[in-house]
Amino acid sequence: MLHPFINHAVLCWFKFIFIWSLLIQQDVIVQGQIITSQAPDNESITPVPPSTAPPTTPTVPQVTTEAAARTPQTSPKPTPPLNIVFGQVGRNASVPCFIEALDMYPDKMFSLTWKKGSLFIVNAAMGDNEELSLTYLDEELKKKFPVEQDYGLVVTELEMKDSSNFTCTVIKFQTDQRLVHDVIYTNITFLLVQDVPSPPGRPAILEKSSRTATISWLPSVADNNSPILYYSVNVMNNEGVKVKQMSVFTNENPSAKLTGLQPYTAYQITVSAENTIGTSLHSQPSDIFYTDSEAPEAPPLHLVATSNVSSRIHLSWDPPPPDKHHGQLEGYRIQYISQRDMINRVVTLLDPKKTLITLFGLQPFEEYEVAVLAFNNVGEGPAVKKLIRTAEGIPGKPLIIHTNEQPKSTSFSVKWLAPERVNGHIMSYELRWQHDQITKTKVVSKYLNNPMQEQVTNLQPFTQYRVQVRAITGGGKGEFSDVYPVYTDVAGPSPPEITNLTVLGSRSIYLSWEAPQKFYRTINHYYIEIKDTSSGLKQRRALENNERETIVTGLPTNAGYFLHIAGVTKSLHSNMHYIGEFSKPWTFILSETKAARTILPGNYSLVNHTSFPTRPPEIQDPIMEDPTAVGQAETEVVNAGIVAGVVCTIVFILLAVLGFIGCRSLTCRKYYQAAYNYLAVPTNNNSPPSTVIVVPDATDEKSFTAVKEDIEKK
Repeated sequence: MLHPFINHAVLCWFKFIFIWSLLIQQDVIVQGQIITSQAPDNESITPVPPSTAPPTTPTVPQVTTEAAARTPQTSPKPTPPLNIVFGQVGRNASVPCFIEALDMYPDKMFSLTWKKGSLFIVNAAMGDNEELSLTYLDEELKKKFPVEQDYGLVVTELEMKDSSNFTCTVIKFQTDQRLVHDVIYTNITFLLVQDVPSPPGRPAILEKSSRTATISWLPSVADNNSPILYYSVNVMNNEGVKVKQMSVFTNENPSAKLTGLQPYTAYQITVSAENTIGTSLHSQPSDIFYTDSEAPEAPPLHLVATSNVSSRIHLSWDPPPPDKHHGQLEGYRIQYISQRDMINRVVTLLDPKKTLITLFGLQPFEEYEVAVLAFNNVGEGPAVKKLIRTAEGIPGKPLIIHTNEQPKSTSFSVKWLAPERVNGHIMSYELRWQHDQITKTKVVSKYLNNPMQEQVTNLQPFTQYRVQVRAITGGGKGEFSDVYPVYTDVAGPSPPEITNLTVLGSRSIYLSWEAPQKFYRTINHYYIEIKDTSSGLKQRRALENNERETIVTGLPTNAGYFLHIAGVTKSLHSNMHYIGEFSKPWTFILSETKAARTILPGNYSLVNHTSFPTRPPEIQDPIMEDPTAVGQAETEVVNAGIVAGVVCTIVFILLAVLGFIGCRSLTCRKYYQAAYNYLAVPTNNNSPPSTVIVVPDATDEKSFTAVKEDIEKK
């Protein structure tokens, strides 16, 4: 089966061949070429209008039959010529007469008439004044059919109904009276009026998908004397704007498949026909139809992610471009993944108008990948992604490892580890220590390492402190660590108060004192320092117990001394001993030439020689409070060795002197009884009264215990 368009073209050519054969048989003039033929009087030849302009044909020589001018018999009738003239609707068309006799006999003896079919239009003749005289059948025809100077007929404002045979008849008269004519010339011209095709039928939607649609329509009812070349399909959006156009080369049962459409988009279709004259009016528009939906093609726009709170992320965005929705949006899906655990969490918003959300329950200072996508009833579109870190949060608890192994009396060092979950950048630490209801803190913001170590000073000795530390980040202050107890070490006692210093002999003294009013834990023993006022040599003697009286023996005689005493407390954490504050100094003089006296602070006394046992060697070693004091003690031990050498020399000399003095004392004993008064020096107004003690002779020397018992009895 041939294509419909080819069938139509073949039909038009058959029409043309048929008309051409008629013209050939009648020897007519085609396209301006006059061919004469015999025709009966008053006969009108009406050719079939051709569909297209006939091809150019060779010129056929004109054949004219003319009777002799003076022949009285009837002349043979001339052949009426036939031509085709094309015109377009709305324009003017000129139909020429195509008779050469008008040029051959310019003797004004002519009369010319025009007919449309069998309808008389006008008669034209040249007057004496060489002006064309026109006689119309009806005055209304004058405007429609004006005659040109060359006798051509003009048809104005063509309409399709103007297509017809136009007959031009020329009569040549034999005399001026125009009573007898000898020749009649006749020419028939067919005026073929053409126009654009009539509008096609209204398109119908046969089927559709998300991006295609199949349509069909009825062909144009009339091609208006010009075959339809193709149909033009116009695709318009819902705003009436043409977005697509395609041509369809068919004439029977026309249809088309539209491609390249957008999903879920409203369209309307019109169709127009095209021929050589132009484009027809558009058909009636089709019904508005929507293509099928697809998943959104584009992600949401302008995603913004912020975090002002360590456990939250705020998200906002704009919908995808409307032409990328490809359906009715039903909502959004928000996915967020922690870069630490890589767990994908999803939140769905079922309101497509809601374009912001806050994510809760997040980890502080954690990096998350957030993604937002739109979805419709078909599926999900692509996602827009962004990395966002939550704000700094409150850090976890630090862990105190230990304090220094040997805390000092007024300080200790704390060492700790950073929290396992820092939740940000550590800006500083806050160290806190408490005792009773007193709390003190210290902020550490320099040299932040892990582990950290910090010194705490200005503490109370022999006190338990509860130590805690917490970290501080941009998110705030964290929780304090667990309590870590710390005991500060003991310290030396406050100064004792000497209540009695009695010279017992030339080399010994009796000393008693009140315990210090302030001490830490206990007083382990006391520490006596005696200084020779003349030589500057010092002797330090530690007492083995914490009794508050003693007899000091073995002192060189004939010398003045400076004496004070201090309490000693042993460290809790080491073998170190803390020497307290010394008492107010007492001074005294030992001599062999004067009677013994009780010594008051700041006084010097002369005593007789008496001998006392030396102190136990185990309490003669110096006791230091710290390493610096140890160095000083070593220096003083060296000095004490030198003193010991000097003392040994003096002792040897004294032994010789004592032998001499002993002999003399036996001789002089009968003259006097040496009485020694023991005076207890009060420490305040509430002290007991002084007690007088009689000291026996050297020959009746007693022990310290015996002397003490005598004092207590008296």
